[in-house]
Amino acid sequence: MHFDELLGVLGEFGPYQKYVYFLVCLPSIIAAFHMVNSVFLLGIPKHRCKLPNYPNDTYLSQGPAHDDLIKAYIPTELNADNDVVNKKCKIFSIPVLDNVTTGIEQSCSSWVYDKTVYDSTFASEQNLICDKQLWASNAKMVFFAGVFFGALGLGALADKIGRKKTLILSILVLLASSLAVSWAANFYLFCVLRFIVGFSCAGTFMSAFVLGVEIVGPSKRLWAGVVIEYFFAIGLVILCLIGYLIRDWKYNEIAVSVPSALLLSYWWCVVSMVYYGLSLNSGNLAGDFYLNFFLTGLVEFPAYTLCLVLLDRIGRKKLHCACMVLGGLACISTIFTVLYIGKSHQMYTTVILAMIGKIGAAAAFAVIYVWSAELYPTVVRNVAMGASSSCARIGGMVSPYVADLSLIVDGHFGQALPLVVFGGASILAGLLSLILPETLGANLPETIQDGKDFPPPKQTKKYEENGSSYTYRNESFIVDTSKF
Repeated sequence: MHFDELLGVLGEFGPYQKYVYFLVCLPSIIAAFHMVNSVFLLGIPKHRCKLPNYPNDTYLSQGPAHDDLIKAYIPTELNADNDVVNKKCKIFSIPVLDNVTTGIEQSCSSWVYDKTVYDSTFASEQNLICDKQLWASNAKMVFFAGVFFGALGLGALADKIGRKKTLILSILVLLASSLAVSWAANFYLFCVLRFIVGFSCAGTFMSAFVLGVEIVGPSKRLWAGVVIEYFFAIGLVILCLIGYLIRDWKYNEIAVSVPSALLLSYWWCVVSMVYYGLSLNSGNLAGDFYLNFFLTGLVEFPAYTLCLVLLDRIGRKKLHCACMVLGGLACISTIFTVLYIGKSHQMYTTVILAMIGKIGAAAAFAVIYVWSAELYPTVVRNVAMGASSSCARIGGMVSPYVADLSLIVDGHFGQALPLVVFGGASILAGLLSLILPETLGANLPETIQDGKDFPPPKQTKKYEENGSSYTYRNESFIVDTSKF
């Protein structure tokens, strides 16, 4: 007898299942903290070279005399909007007077940073700018490499020792490594610790997700697979609040790490490049930084609601493809707003299109998790989900570099290029997903043979009332509930 069919008789989503499901949704909040906290840990504030012999120099103006020194020592350039701005990495070897139009520029070794958005980040503390501007992207890639190997390794471990043990182990490693990040003294130690954070974060989310899907019956699996994503979105919104209130990267990391300790009590009851690329690219959009990041989390709620409403109506395949294509077209459309719409309106048009793209990516992410869990047999579901998630982490590793393409390509096109790449990849992946089989209404495959024969043939089912009990019949067995 299949476990799904037994749940159909005994109850697909009873009080105990609801209680356990709520508990396994909470790790999703913690996972969200760490998956995109690079925005706050590795954010690069506005900066310029520090004025020589001026110990109290700040990025913001201290008055007319300070402005004159900046003008004398810091060369200027035109940005993509033809505004005159200070160069970030160059300083005049000798001050330029009013009657001198040019001076000899040289690289500097110390900088001052704008503290309007961040008080301190690891990137500003370690000066990961100028000739080291890609180091921050490298650190983000290392984190997603950790997620890649974590999804692969811990997914396999969960199928061997169980979901619960793997979940607790992942939480322990996540708590220790994320707290240690706060005391990272150099770039290399920071990357090693962030790799471990990503590794354990993958195990935390994957184990919780599979547990949530497996404890409910077939008719409730859509809700189980999507509602947990709401908790991920809640995590993003809470992370925005934490980032806004705690603007020093060390204290920020401690604040998002400590809640993991609460999950240890569970021992006693219990589409990736586009998605993370848009989240990590929120700081490059026009308008207020914290508002944009808040919106990237907020738009996930309608995305998951869309999945709940449509997933059992039109199926996994069509909805996933539609979400990927919608998000991709929205992202590609930003090139027209950047190139042909004035700066004053870009805050609305570009951000709105980027948010539509995030809705499509978030919805597609929710669909692909449910869809994947339904495709794999129970005996290898966790390891197979881990393998799939590992493939997704390749996109996560690439996403920081795509998001930072504007650092390499100048002008308006450079601003739009990351979203164009995300959009094109999204459309292609959405169309390729049409090759996969539909799982709507099918029972979970339990054995390898079930997976090979998927989707299973429809079976004839009949219920017979027997006083206070009833009998469930199909082609191969009979279950009399009076026996329970």
